Amino acid sequence: MKQHKLSPILIIISLLLIGLSCYSPKNSRGKDIDETLTNWPQTNSNFINIKLHIFNTGMNKVSPLLVGSPAPWRPAPAFLIEHPIHGLI
Repeated sequence: MKQHKLSPILIIISLLLIGLSCYSPKNSRGKDIDETLTNWPQTNSNFINIKLHIFNTGMNKVSPLLVGSPAPWRPAPAFLIEHPIHGLI
């Protein structure tokens, strides 16, 4: 009678799937940001006029494997830097 042996790769994949099925994301609040920026380093005067343009290009749905269920829709922003000398970057 022929015996079946499980390959090591199949065993590893099975253990990973079992481990991932036990995953549950946890929400945690980060520390509050000081709005006055008292410890902010002084900037170079050449870069005072740099502007950051942010555009909302649409929405994307986050995988339930990453954030749990129900999977939320989140904005997909695009960023554009406007430099005073070099223009749009």
